[in-house]
Amino acid sequence: LKLMIEECAELIQAVIHMERGRCSTGKVMEEAADVVIVIRQLVKEYEEVDFNRFVNEKVNRLALRVDTDNPNLRTNTAPDSEATFEGWVPPRDSQ
Repeated sequence: LKLMIEECAELIQAVIHMERGRCSTGKVMEEAADVVIVIRQLVKEYEEVDFNRFVNEKVNRLALRVDTDNPNLRTNTAPDSEATFEGWVPPRDSQ
């Protein structure tokens, strides 16, 4: 969890620097990639918790709030399904 804290802090710092014109979007994306990696590690470590269900529920709720037709914000799955949200984690049977 310490690594998660560190990577999230680095992402926050990069976003703040980008807002101030002191770093590139590439640096922000690099730090975001690090955060995604540690999230994947966390999900794998605690695989008994259905991470995909939480992501799907929250993305679907967000899509309803913003009332958008953007397909990238919708998972089109029921909250109890085993579907994954685009690239976050592989389905459970392939872990």
